[in-house]
Amino acid sequence: MHDTRVGRFFAIDPLFRKYAFYSPYAFSGNRVIDRNELEGLETGPQYWMSISPTAKQSGMTPELWQKQLSSSPNMKAIHGLLDGAGFVPGFGELADGTNAIIYTYEGDYLNAAFSSISLIPLGGDATAKGFKYSLKVAGFEGRTFKSAWAAKKWLGNAMEFGVKSADAIANRSKLAKAINITQKGMQAHHIIPVEALTKSEVVQKAVDAGFDFNGVVNGIGVKALNEGGTHANHPTYTKQILENLTKWSKENVNYTGEQAKEYLEKFAGKLKDKIQKESVEGSTKVNDLIIK
Repeated sequence: MHDTRVGRFFAIDPLFRKYAFYSPYAFSGNRVIDRNELEGLETGPQYWMSISPTAKQSGMTPELWQKQLSSSPNMKAIHGLLDGAGFVPGFGELADGTNAIIYTYEGDYLNAAFSSISLIPLGGDATAKGFKYSLKVAGFEGRTFKSAWAAKKWLGNAMEFGVKSADAIANRSKLAKAINITQKGMQAHHIIPVEALTKSEVVQKAVDAGFDFNGVVNGIGVKALNEGGTHANHPTYTKQILENLTKWSKENVNYTGEQAKEYLEKFAGKLKDKIQKESVEGSTKVNDLIIK
C-alpha cells in the first residue's frame, strides 16, 4: 500500500493474493508515471500531468511544457482548492506547502513565493493571499522570474514598498541601457540611489506617480574608481540624498505623488549637473560630493 503524500510504500497490499495478476511490484497497474492509486481503488489518470504523445508536443521545450501545464483548467482548479484549503486549521500548512511545490515545478516562482509566505504563522496566510488577489484586481499579474529567490525578493519588496518600487528595484540594471553605457570602465549611476526606494516614502510615491527611476532622468554614466574614475560605493552620498528627501517631506507634509515626482525630477536634474561637472569632468569622487 502506498501513501501518496510522501511517495512511500508502507505495507503489502492485503488483496494481492486475490488479484495475483497485480503483482506487489506492479503498483498502479505498473504505470506510476501517468496513473495514481487512491485508497486502494482502481488506478486513475493524473490529468494535470498528462501530455499527449504527439510529434508536435514531443519536441516542446521545458518552458513551453511548463506554460501548458500551469495554464490547464485542471491545474487552475487544483491551485484554487489548495488556496482555499490553506485557511483550514491543521491542514493549511500542508495545502500551502503543496501549492508552493507545484508552482515551483511549473516554473511559476511568484505564486510559489505567495504560497511560501502563507506558511508563516500568525497572519502570513491572510496577508499573502490578500495581497495576491489585490494584485490580480489591479492588473499586476503575469510577472515571471528567473528563480524562486528573485520572486521572493520581489514579493517582499512589493508588500513592503509597493509594486512599482519593487519593479524598479528588480529592474535597476536596465539603467545602463537607458543611458547608453557602452564605453569600457563606465558605470551607470542612479542619481537617486536604489537604497532610497526602500527608505524614502517620497521616492516610493514619486515612482507610483510615474517617476522613471531606471530612466534617463535618474541616470548618469560615471567612470569606475578602479578604472581611474570617481564612481564606487557611495554611502555618504546616499545619506545626504536621504537627508534632503526627509527635509523636503517635512516641509511638504501633505504632498501628493505628483508633487513628489516633480520634486525628484528637479532634484535629480540638479544633481546630474553637479555630478557631470565635479565627478565626470572633474576628479571628485561621487561619495565625496557635498549635496545641499
